[in-house]
Order: sequence, then structure tokens, then C-alpha cells
Amino acid sequence: MVDYISAIKGVHYKCECGKKVALRGGDKISPHLYHVEPTECNGESLIHKAYKNAFEIVKSIKLPYVVNGSDLLDFDTIEIEKRFGDIIPDAIGYIGDVPYFIEFAHTSFIKERKLNKIKQANVFCLEVSICTSYDRLDQIKHHIKKLTTYKEIVHVPEYKEMIELREKFRCEWRQLKIINNQLEFENKNLKAKIDEINSSLSDFRGETIYALDRCGEKLRTLIYKRP
Repeated sequence: MVDYISAIKGVHYKCECGKKVALRGGDKISPHLYHVEPTECNGESLIHKAYKNAFEIVKSIKLPYVVNGSDLLDFDTIEIEKRFGDIIPDAIGYIGDVPYFIEFAHTSFIKERKLNKIKQANVFCLEVSICTSYDRLDQIKHHIKKLTTYKEIVHVPEYKEMIELREKFRCEWRQLKIINNQLEFENKNLKAKIDEINSSLSDFRGETIYALDRCGEKLRTLIYKRP
């Protein structure tokens, strides 16, 4: 890729869209590359391609914050727009055989459907917001490799041990919930039985007092009748 700093006026270069580009500009117009022939390729797609090209050159990226003890990812290999399952990210960086998705976004950011696919793939994903004010390759390289701004970590993968631990916790939680429901049911039945016993005791107490009163009356009657 050529930027306007290294380009020479009068020389045609090839854009990644396949069309010719050349340098123009001077005292009145800022130097910039333009398409010599009509094309559907626009400034946004050019800078988007520039970001992917720069990333392929630097083979590393600065994170917005520390993840797993580091805020810099140095990749062994880079793949641009290669399919990974149901996803075609802008770039995939590999550290060993571990993949990392890198997305460069300007107007189209990761939406829910793609996010769900990323989570399902369980791959680290970083989204970099393209700075359209950058018009030199070295600026884009600096943004990718040195700056923490305009970057968002979209997904951090869960490892096998974490997934297994979470599933174990869920199973234990379900078992505890079943046991708790059983205890609540037994407690409700026990309370009903206690209420029934208390009611029976109350009736028995009333009948006993009534019987004792009758016995007392009879006893007093007998005493009074004695000569």
C-alpha cells in the first residue's frame, strides 16, 4: 500500500479495488490519493482496506486494557477476511493456533446477530473504530499498535475449565432448588399437621374442662346430700 507521503505525482498506483489511483494536491488542496478512473470504491472503503493492510504489516495490536496479563497482542500469523465457521471477520490473528478476531468499523459496527455468532464461536474479538482523519499509513499503524483509544473488546472467550465449572454450578444449583422446593413442601405439610394437632388439643382441652366441671358439680351435689 502507498500513502500520499511516499507517492509521487504523475505515477499511477493500484488500489485494492483494482483501479488506478494517483497523487494530487498542493498549496490549495491537501495532498491525497484519488481514483483516476470512475469506481464505486469510496474513501471509507479505502481507509477500511488501509487499516486491514496496516494490521497485516504490524502483526500486533494494542488493547484498550489489560486482558490475561497483557495489553498487547503479538501475532504469529494474520489472515484477512477468511471464513471462520459462520463468520468472516475483517482479520484473524493467530498466536500459536489460538485465533483472535479483529474488526475495523466506521459506519457498520458489530450488531447482535454477529455478536451472538462470535460468542458461539467463543473467540476473542476486538473492534477498532476507524479514524477517518488519518490519511497516512504510519498514523494507522500507530493507532493499531500503540493507542488504546477507539477500541472495544467485544468478547473474551470462556475456556473449557470455566465452562465446565459454570455447568457444574448450574447442575448443583438446580439440585439445591429441587431440594429447597421439597423442604418447602414438607414444611408446609408439617405446619398443617401442627395446626391440626393444636386444633385437636384445643378441642380436647375444652372437653376436658367441661367434663371436670360436670364431675365437680356431681361431687358437690353428693356432698350436700350426705346426712
